[in-house]
Amino acid sequence: SGTQSEEEKENKRSEHPIFNRELLVRSISAFILAILVIVLAEHSFATFLGLSLVIMLLMCWEWARLTNNDTILQISIQVISIAIIIFAFLTHEWPLLIVSMIAGSLMALWSTHYWWRSKWALMGLFYVSLPIISLIYLRSDEAYGFYAVLFVFLIVWSTDTAAYFTGRHFGGKKLAPSISPGKTWSGFTGGLFAGLIVGALYAFSLDKSPILPALIGLILSAIAQAGDLAESAVKRHFGVKDSGHIIPGHGGILDRFDGVIFAATAAAFIAALHNAKLPGQGLLVW
Repeated sequence: SGTQSEEEKENKRSEHPIFNRELLVRSISAFILAILVIVLAEHSFATFLGLSLVIMLLMCWEWARLTNNDTILQISIQVISIAIIIFAFLTHEWPLLIVSMIAGSLMALWSTHYWWRSKWALMGLFYVSLPIISLIYLRSDEAYGFYAVLFVFLIVWSTDTAAYFTGRHFGGKKLAPSISPGKTWSGFTGGLFAGLIVGALYAFSLDKSPILPALIGLILSAIAQAGDLAESAVKRHFGVKDSGHIIPGHGGILDRFDGVIFAATAAAFIAALHNAKLPGQGLLVW
């Protein structure tokens, strides 16, 4: 079956040496993408907003293809709905935000031809909009916005790297064999440890108390790995390996940002609870 063959591919990859050509390609493309994100995020809020909108567009397109809703109408509705939601969010037009979320949800449901596709269209609206809005929200803090966004990305990137190497080196019991056979508990633990360390070191670099940022790094690491598994589950459900082919060695934007999708949303929630008006400080300054 398609599921069995996919499991065999995952198991085959997990038996490869830690250092190989695939890892080299992944590392180079990840490095280039990281530099692009960091430079645009640091330059100004406007450039980061532009980058976020481009990523949003690509994510909408990939989600529609991934869930077999690949129609111009469905993709257009999602893109327009999310753009209106972001505009309402940035201008603090809360009634418009609520109306656009409801209208976007109804239009996403209406735009599909089969009832079983409707839930995926609706899920995609939130799956794409929440992380994009969260990152924009964090970056909106003039003093600490860039550092908050960088914090989220560094946690996710370090988690991915540590999980990969510890999982390949130590192996052991599978984390979720029915979803992603290549992931192990040792890799999950290594990722958590990386999130904890990076959180503490990042706070030290800003000359802030490291205790709560380290704990937040640990939490975001766990949530990022949950996001990775969630996207793997969706891809397995539809019998595909990658969400796209735009990033060499990774696949699509959804494949590369799977951990960020969940972690950014959680980070924005934590920041809002602590300091809603200054989310960057809310996430980093304790």
